[in-house]
Amino acid sequence: MALPKEPRQKMINIMYLVLTALLAINISAEILNAFKTINESLEKTNTAVNASTTQILASLTQKLNDPATRDRASVWKPKADQVTGYAKPRLTTARATEEEAETRIPSRFIPGQMRPHMLTKRAKTEEGNPWDHTG
Repeated sequence: MALPKEPRQKMINIMYLVLTALLAINISAEILNAFKTINESLEKTNTAVNASTTQILASLTQKLNDPATRDRASVWKPKADQVTGYAKPRLTTARATEEEAETRIPSRFIPGQMRPHMLTKRAKTEEGNPWDHTG
Protein backbone atom coordinates (compact mmCIF):
# COMPACT_ATOMS: atom_id res chain seq x y z
CA MET A 1 0.00 0.00 0.00
CA ALA A 2 1.38 3.40 -0.97
CA LEU A 3 1.90 6.12 1.61
CA PRO A 4 -0.48 9.09 1.42
CA LYS A 5 0.89 12.23 -0.22
CA GLU A 6 -1.46 14.78 1.35
CA PRO A 7 -0.28 16.22 4.68
CA ARG A 8 -3.81 16.02 6.11
CA GLN A 9 -4.09 12.31 5.34
CA LYS A 10 -0.62 11.69 6.79
CA MET A 11 -1.72 13.44 9.98
CA ILE A 12 -4.88 11.34 10.20
CA ASN A 13 -2.90 8.12 9.69
CA ILE A 14 -0.42 9.13 12.39
CA MET A 15 -3.29 9.98 14.73
CA TYR A 16 -4.82 6.53 14.26
CA LEU A 17 -1.44 4.90 14.85
CA VAL A 18 -0.88 6.89 18.04
CA LEU A 19 -4.44 6.23 19.20
CA THR A 20 -3.99 2.49 18.74
CA ALA A 21 -0.71 2.57 20.64
CA LEU A 22 -2.22 4.59 23.47
CA LEU A 23 -5.19 2.25 23.74
CA ALA A 24 -2.83 -0.69 23.88
CA ILE A 25 -1.18 0.72 27.00
CA ASN A 26 -4.47 1.64 28.72
CA ILE A 27 -4.17 5.41 28.88
CA SER A 28 -6.49 7.80 30.69
CA ALA A 29 -9.92 8.88 29.54
CA GLU A 30 -8.77 12.49 29.10
CA ILE A 31 -6.39 11.55 26.31
CA LEU A 32 -9.03 9.41 24.63
CA ASN A 33 -11.44 12.35 24.84
CA ALA A 34 -8.81 14.57 23.21
CA PHE A 35 -8.60 12.18 20.25
CA LYS A 36 -12.38 12.06 20.10
CA THR A 37 -12.49 15.87 20.01
CA ILE A 38 -9.91 15.98 17.22
CA ASN A 39 -11.86 13.39 15.24
CA GLU A 40 -15.11 15.34 15.65
CA SER A 41 -13.33 18.50 14.57
CA LEU A 42 -11.98 16.80 11.45
CA GLU A 43 -15.45 15.48 10.63
CA LYS A 44 -16.95 18.98 10.99
CA THR A 45 -14.20 20.38 8.77
CA ASN A 46 -14.88 17.71 6.13
CA THR A 47 -18.59 18.54 6.20
CA ALA A 48 -17.88 22.26 5.83
CA VAL A 49 -15.42 21.73 2.98
CA ASN A 50 -17.82 19.39 1.16
CA ALA A 51 -20.66 21.89 1.49
CA SER A 52 -18.43 24.72 0.26
CA THR A 53 -17.20 22.67 -2.71
CA THR A 54 -20.74 21.72 -3.67
CA GLN A 55 -21.83 25.35 -3.45
CA ILE A 56 -18.90 26.53 -5.58
CA LEU A 57 -19.57 23.91 -8.27
CA ALA A 58 -23.28 24.79 -8.33
CA SER A 59 -22.42 28.48 -8.60
CA LEU A 60 -20.02 27.77 -11.46
CA THR A 61 -22.72 25.85 -13.32
CA GLN A 62 -25.17 28.69 -12.72
CA LYS A 63 -22.66 31.25 -14.00
CA LEU A 64 -22.20 29.20 -17.18
CA ASN A 65 -25.90 29.70 -17.91
CA ASP A 66 -25.74 33.48 -17.35
CA PRO A 67 -24.61 35.31 -20.54
CA ALA A 68 -22.87 38.04 -18.52
CA THR A 69 -20.54 35.63 -16.70
CA ARG A 70 -20.33 32.80 -19.24
CA ASP A 71 -16.86 33.78 -20.53
CA ARG A 72 -15.17 33.74 -17.14
CA ALA A 73 -17.02 30.62 -15.97
CA SER A 74 -16.15 28.73 -19.14
CA VAL A 75 -12.48 29.10 -18.22
CA TRP A 76 -12.89 27.68 -14.70
CA LYS A 77 -15.57 25.03 -15.15
CA PRO A 78 -13.33 22.61 -17.14
CA LYS A 79 -10.60 23.00 -14.52
CA ALA A 80 -13.09 22.24 -11.74
CA ASP A 81 -14.35 19.20 -13.66
CA GLN A 82 -10.78 18.02 -14.16
CA VAL A 83 -10.03 18.25 -10.42
CA THR A 84 -13.32 16.52 -9.59
CA GLY A 85 -12.56 13.75 -12.08
CA TYR A 86 -9.09 13.33 -10.58
CA ALA A 87 -10.36 13.20 -6.99
CA LYS A 88 -13.41 10.91 -7.30
CA PRO A 89 -11.61 7.60 -7.99
CA ARG A 90 -9.14 8.32 -5.20
CA LEU A 91 -11.95 9.12 -2.80
CA THR A 92 -13.70 5.88 -3.71
CA THR A 93 -10.49 3.93 -3.11
CA ALA A 94 -9.88 5.70 0.21
CA ARG A 95 -13.41 4.96 1.42
CA ALA A 96 -13.10 1.30 0.44
CA THR A 97 -9.77 1.07 2.27
CA GLU A 98 -11.28 2.76 5.33
CA GLU A 99 -14.23 0.36 5.40
CA GLU A 100 -11.88 -2.60 5.03
CA ALA A 101 -9.71 -1.35 7.89
CA GLU A 102 -12.74 -0.81 10.14
CA THR A 103 -13.74 -4.44 9.75
CA ARG A 104 -10.32 -5.55 11.02
CA ILE A 105 -10.25 -3.38 14.17
CA PRO A 106 -11.31 -5.30 17.29
CA SER A 107 -14.25 -3.73 19.13
CA ARG A 108 -12.10 -2.97 22.17
CA PHE A 109 -10.20 -0.39 20.09
CA ILE A 110 -13.26 1.50 18.88
CA PRO A 111 -13.72 4.50 21.23
CA GLY A 112 -17.52 4.24 21.30
CA GLN A 113 -17.27 0.64 22.49
CA MET A 114 -14.58 0.95 25.16
CA ARG A 115 -14.55 -1.44 28.08
CA PRO A 116 -15.25 0.39 31.38
CA HIS A 117 -12.02 -0.84 33.00
CA MET A 118 -10.03 0.91 30.29
CA LEU A 119 -11.50 4.32 31.19
CA THR A 120 -11.12 4.38 34.97
CA LYS A 121 -8.16 5.53 37.00
CA ARG A 122 -7.38 3.32 39.95
CA ALA A 123 -6.28 4.79 43.26
CA LYS A 124 -2.54 4.80 43.82
CA THR A 125 -1.47 2.07 46.19
CA GLU A 126 1.76 1.01 47.82
CA GLU A 127 2.21 -1.52 45.02
CA GLY A 128 2.98 1.18 42.50
CA ASN A 129 1.43 2.42 39.29
CA PRO A 130 -2.17 3.74 39.47
CA TRP A 131 -2.53 3.09 35.73
CA ASP A 132 -1.69 -0.59 36.01
CA HIS A 133 -4.82 -2.48 34.88
CA THR A 134 -3.37 -5.96 35.03
CA GLY A 135 -5.15 -7.18 38.10
